[in-house]
Formats: sequence, C-alpha cells, structure tokens
Amino acid sequence: MLYLYNYFTKFFTISYSGSFQEAGVIQAANAFNCPLRVADLQPKELTAALSDSSAVNTSLFEVDTPQVLVQTVKMAEDGSQTLVVRLNEAFGGSVVAMLMSRLSFSDVQVCNGLEDADCDDLEVEVQAKTTDTGSEIVVEMSAFQIVSLRCSL
Repeated sequence: MLYLYNYFTKFFTISYSGSFQEAGVIQAANAFNCPLRVADLQPKELTAALSDSSAVNTSLFEVDTPQVLVQTVKMAEDGSQTLVVRLNEAFGGSVVAMLMSRLSFSDVQVCNGLEDADCDDLEVEVQAKTTDTGSEIVVEMSAFQIVSLRCSL
C-alpha cells in the first residue's frame, strides 16, 4: 500500500570533548527538538511578575544543575490559578535540584501526569519556600525521573 504523506526529518551533529553531560549535549538536543512556544495567556500574577524591566532577559524558572531540565511550564487544566511545572532528570543519576522562580507560590504540591495532587503513590520529596525574589523549590529526583509540580500563585 502506498502512503501519500509528506515526511520531514531533521537532524544535527555536534562535536564535543569530554563527557556529553559536561559538554551540554542534552541541553542542545532538547533545544533542537523542543523549540520554545509562547502563548499570550497570562493571569494577573504572571503579568505583574513579568512587568519588572530589570528582569527582561532572565528566565521565569531556573534550575541549579544541568542534570535537570524544565520540560513544561503551563497553566493547570482545571482552570485554577496554578502553574504545572514538569522536570526531567536527564543524566541517569540521583540528584537534589533547586528550582528557582521569580514568582511567589503560596503552595507547591507534587502531582501525577493528570495533574492530580491527591495521589498516595507519589514518592517525591519537595520542599518549597518563598524568598524576597520569588520562590525556591528543592526536589529530590532519581534516574530519568519526571516530576510534575502544581505551583499555586
């Protein structure tokens, strides 16, 4: 049977020295495969946090280790004033990572892929605190683990 579809393939090559973790290959591949998509749908709290002119060239979220990637930042599907942030451990080892944000969160909960925070089977340690510049969230992750967080504004 003949399939009449258009197929597109893209690839890139990268040369590096040392280990691929130290060279940033995972981050380069992630940037290549998942280009940034921007939506113009912001609640009031996000708009206020982004209005600071000194923060124009900084990220809304930052992680203190290249071992953890921020995969997704989106509004929760239930319509609440809650952000869902998905983190991915990419190096294949255990890590304690700190996620820093310019937003101040009133509550941070671990949730599953369906954004349910009331699941008993989620065994992830998360500690969150509010600082003068936003929020700091400490997450313990195991090898290749994906962690979803519900961050209430």
